[in-house]
Parts: sequence; structure tokens; C-alpha cells
Amino acid sequence: MKKVAVTLVAITFLCGCSFVPNVKGQPIALAVEAITNADFTMGDVKPASSETVETGKVVRQWPWPIIPVARGSIVTIYVSNGPPVVVPNVVGKTREYAFSAILTAGLTISTITEQNSTTVQAGKIISQNPSAGTKIRKGNSIALVISKG
Repeated sequence: MKKVAVTLVAITFLCGCSFVPNVKGQPIALAVEAITNADFTMGDVKPASSETVETGKVVRQWPWPIIPVARGSIVTIYVSNGPPVVVPNVVGKTREYAFSAILTAGLTISTITEQNSTTVQAGKIISQNPSAGTKIRKGNSIALVISKG
């Protein structure tokens, strides 16, 4: 292990590289401060679902803190927006029920398409996308197809 550490130090010295600070588990503000104070450029802050990292804290970053990179490199962090949400099953339900179930789950409705159907009663949901049981990020949207009868 000592030889690996010496080799990494030599590589970082020769290329003018440095290690990105490990900001996993930190709140956004502290992560951004640590990254910029270490002479790196703050890149995107992207949402990520996590069942283990508290909402608003860094789940992961790129580049990883174990990779030597040139100073000034862009660092992207992924911040927890909480655990994934399970898409509710609204197929065969009324429009009102579907809207309520989707919004209660922390999701939104992206599109509503009406379609003729001989098998599904008017006003009820024919299909949904993504399908019931799918795990998605809170705030994502669901597309619905509603029967015109």
C-alpha cells in the first residue's frame, strides 16, 4: 500500500493534479465551499434518490475523491432528494382518484391524453407511464391516458 501511495503522490506532483475533496454526506453549501476552496470548479448539482443519505446532502460526486485530477477541473455533485417514490397504480381508476394518488405520492402529471375505448369506462385511466410499482425520483411526472368511452 505504501508503494501505491508514493506513486500517487508522485503522479499528482508531476501533473499538477490534486485530489478532489470527499464531500459525500455534506450539505450542498459546505460541499461547494470545500470544492472551490480546493481550487476546483463547481459543476452541476444534480438530484439523486437515496434511501440512506439525508435529503439535501451529497450522495456522490464526480470525479471521485480517489482520482487525481488537474486543479480547476469541474466537479459535479449529486444531492439526495430523498428515497425514490413508488409509482401508484391508477389504471382503471377515476381521473380524480388518479390525480390525488399521483400528487400525494409527490409526483406530477406530465400529459393527459384522451382516447376512445370499448373496454374502459369514460373518465377512467386506460394506461399510465411509467407503470405502477416503478421507483422514480420525487417530483418526476406520470403520463396518463384517459378513456372517452
